[in-house]
Formats: sequence, C-alpha cells, structure tokens
Amino acid sequence: MRRISLLVITGCMLCFWMVGCGPIKEEIKPAPVIYKSGVDAEKIWPDKKLKDAFSRYWAYRFSEGDKDKLLSMEAPYIQEMVDTGRYNTYIKGAWRSEMIEIQIRNVVPESDSMFAVDFELWVKAPSGETRNVFMRDWWVNTHDKWYHVIKDMIFFPEL
Repeated sequence: MRRISLLVITGCMLCFWMVGCGPIKEEIKPAPVIYKSGVDAEKIWPDKKLKDAFSRYWAYRFSEGDKDKLLSMEAPYIQEMVDTGRYNTYIKGAWRSEMIEIQIRNVVPESDSMFAVDFELWVKAPSGETRNVFMRDWWVNTHDKWYHVIKDMIFFPEL
C-alpha cells in the first residue's frame, strides 16, 4: 500500500512539473511600428510577411529573450557563418536601451528578393534620455520566408 501511495505521489509531482512548472515561453509583442507622414502603411510593404518579420525581428532584438530564435531570423548563410558568441555580443547592445517606437520611412527594392527598410529607431537610453537613430535594414526572401541580413562591416567584416 505504501509503495502505491509513493508511486501516485511521484506520478502527480511529475505531471505537475511537466504541465505547470516547465519553461514558460513568453510571446514577444511586435515592435511598435509607425509611419512617417505621407507614407501609406498598406502600400509600402511588398508583402505582409516582410512587415510581420520586420516587426517580430526588432521586438526580439530589444528583448532579452531567445537568442536562438533571433539568430533563426537571420539569413541562412549568416546563421552558418557567424560565431554564436560574437553574435550574442552584437545583439546585447540593444538590451541596454528600451525601444520606444520605429518610424518607417521607406521600403526600397534592391532586387526581386532583397529589400532595404529605411527607418528611424527611437529608444530610451539607460540614462533616461530619448534618442533616435536612422537605420537601413536589409531583408531577403528565400523559399517564401523573409530573413534579416546583417550588413555591419565593423562587427562582421567577413559577411
């Protein structure tokens, strides 16, 4: 009888751990994207998947969440070529600030499958000061999926 009770208790504890105490996967909210005056939010994107990928990428970039998830959003050749430790150091820079919003200025086709997204990024620095920086981000469509392309000649000259 005692052995059965011990098995039941152990089984209940195992079920509790598997259901209630496993790792919590927090869904990252999309980045707060707005549009420069005069920019048509519906017509500027070549496809909705790029818009969603861009917003998701920048939300992950400013969260201290799953680094592997963020790396999986990079172009496949980047995933293969970049040292994981160096990549983690690269993305940590964003974690020091809090993203306020992204203002899309333009989406420019560079080829049928490569687009540049011009935007202004507004952040709250650790000092509390609000700062903005103009950025150009590249995206490539491979097998109907959009990937971010790193073009940072200082941090990743080999790319």
